[in-house]
Amino acid sequence: MALPVILTELSESIMMFVLGGVAGRTDPLFMVTFTTYYKLWVFVFLAMNGFGQGLIPLVGYNAGRGDADRVRAIARYGARAVAAGMLVCTLVFVLLWRPMLWAFKADATMYGYGAHVFRQMALGFVFCGVANTLALCCTATGNGRVLMVATYLRQLIVPLPLFALIMGTAGVSWACLAFVAGDVCAALYARSAWGRAI
Repeated sequence: MALPVILTELSESIMMFVLGGVAGRTDPLFMVTFTTYYKLWVFVFLAMNGFGQGLIPLVGYNAGRGDADRVRAIARYGARAVAAGMLVCTLVFVLLWRPMLWAFKADATMYGYGAHVFRQMALGFVFCGVANTLALCCTATGNGRVLMVATYLRQLIVPLPLFALIMGTAGVSWACLAFVAGDVCAALYARSAWGRAI
């Protein structure tokens, strides 16, 4: 289980490194805006991930007892609770992106990018929350690979090639939709993996 955890932790660094190479060289101010967004996103992710981590002992204990119905209920209500919380965060990022950027002393160009980055990335919050929660539930049953694969789908495998494609065709302002696609794919994968786990 240690290797999947290590690889999962590396994914964020790999993502930012590749994005810096793809977008940072052509449009540094976009990367400044994206980095600002990501600093704020970390607070959301930590809360969401902490909730999911709290489900691990509950799922693990009941799975060990062989109580599949209770395990399913814990995962179901846990995923719903996270989805509701992430929906609130989506509204905050969509509606209040301007004061968020203001706190970082943004200039006019950053505000222009922020309207796209914050709103587009927020569209994937609910999917990201569901993917992470169900993947952590799989971890509680002894399958840590699901979290690793879901994270890589969400941060690397789907979004990075799609980001480069969108940036080259529609422009960097729309490229963050690639991460929404990654979140959706990760959620579908985690849901499928959880269905097979129990």
